Amino acid sequence: IVAERSEVELVVVGDVAETLRAAAPAAVSFVGSVDDARLAELYSSSTALLMPSLSEGFGLPALESLVAGTPVVYGGRGALPELVGDLGWPVDPFDDESIVSAIVSAIDSPIDVEPDRRRALAAEYRWDAVAERVVAAIETVL
Repeated sequence: IVAERSEVELVVVGDVAETLRAAAPAAVSFVGSVDDARLAELYSSSTALLMPSLSEGFGLPALESLVAGTPVVYGGRGALPELVGDLGWPVDPFDDESIVSAIVSAIDSPIDVEPDRRRALAAEYRWDAVAERVVAAIETVL
């Protein structure tokens, strides 16, 4: 996509194998590890977060992205479908065409993560709110 569409820049955050860096087109930027402020800036200035995970127990990057107002291209497995839902594009992480199609959809038909949804997600997944739900679940079993 980055080779075909000049308006697209792919920014990769985190540690990446040198073989991936060497094979990537010039329009792919590798920024390595970033601090929280830079990560928030990247989330809020992006068209979408690309997270085609094979399995996620929760998906904190997806939540952070949504709270920043950025929808997610996500692997349709694990916890991500429940977390992201209609605020992104599910993909088969083993199917390149599925991923490419979702990225094109994100560019051509962006999803607006409205402020009310952002606030609701932030409130629902606050650490204290999650802890309360975990304690309540444990108490029902005991």
